[in-house]
Amino acid sequence: MKLIGSTVGRCLKLFAWEEVRPTHGVNSAILATALAEQFNFQIRPTPPISLDQVVKFGDGAVIINGTMIAIQKFDIYSDGYAVDCSNTDDAKLVSDEIWRWAQSDLGFRDFIRPPNTIYLSQVTVEFAPEFENIFKGWKKLQDILNESAQKRYGFSQDVNVLRVQWRGDAHTLVNNTLVSDFWIERKAGEPYATNRWHCHGVLPTNEWLSLLETIEAMAIGD
Repeated sequence: MKLIGSTVGRCLKLFAWEEVRPTHGVNSAILATALAEQFNFQIRPTPPISLDQVVKFGDGAVIINGTMIAIQKFDIYSDGYAVDCSNTDDAKLVSDEIWRWAQSDLGFRDFIRPPNTIYLSQVTVEFAPEFENIFKGWKKLQDILNESAQKRYGFSQDVNVLRVQWRGDAHTLVNNTLVSDFWIERKAGEPYATNRWHCHGVLPTNEWLSLLETIEAMAIGD
């Protein structure tokens, strides 16, 4: 497997704001302005700001340990906040830096209970040609689809797998899309022969890449 690029790495922290807000409160407009200036956000909310809705920032940057890190997005929710960078290592660094700044400059308090940290990674990879062996159990289904479509519309190319997705049952798993959503799909604009796939997983970037390598090895081994 070859990594073509990492497009999104998200670090989401879920917690109760009432446990950490400054003792004397915080003005949402002042907070938004200070945050935008500190982290160089070019996309920032326009006052008045309602904390009952998602507050969105974007296109920012910060220097951490001498390295400039681009911040794709920073969203504030009623139950936490999320940082998007190009990978989850950077997103976690920025997330921690934002919280450190909020405590030192704005008086936010320590967490009473540790936040629940959730990761999301989106990468584009090029699998080995043998990777498609993983779909060999679908061959009979492909034959049925080929026969019905090819006869009706007069083409001879195979109808191939475009997207595969796995996710826990929303009726039994809380936050199922946040903690159990995995999918791979062929990269738009690329011919199937390149075997390039866009892959979404709720794991840190390095762990998701390792898991994709394991899946590829399973396919090749079969």
